Amino acid sequence: MSVVTEIMKMTDVDELQNVADATKKRLDALISAKLRPGSKVQMTQEHWSKKPWDSIGTVERVNQKTISVDFGKGGKWRVSKSMLQIVK
Repeated sequence: MSVVTEIMKMTDVDELQNVADATKKRLDALISAKLRPGSKVQMTQEHWSKKPWDSIGTVERVNQKTISVDFGKGGKWRVSKSMLQIVK
């Protein structure tokens, strides 16, 4: 059985919350490992602004919980790692 199937069978709220927390921590670690100053990033679709020019930016600094990104005309922002995806 896949991990997703096992998660879908869970009925204990605390157990599901623990899985969600562990998944977020692992995802943050994987994203942080790939992000370096100078990396191009894009806001994930659910966080895109109505203005197309500020959805892609350049990483300036990788902090423990946030990423400092320069979105050009959109300004400089500190955003959660989960709000970004790497532009290839």
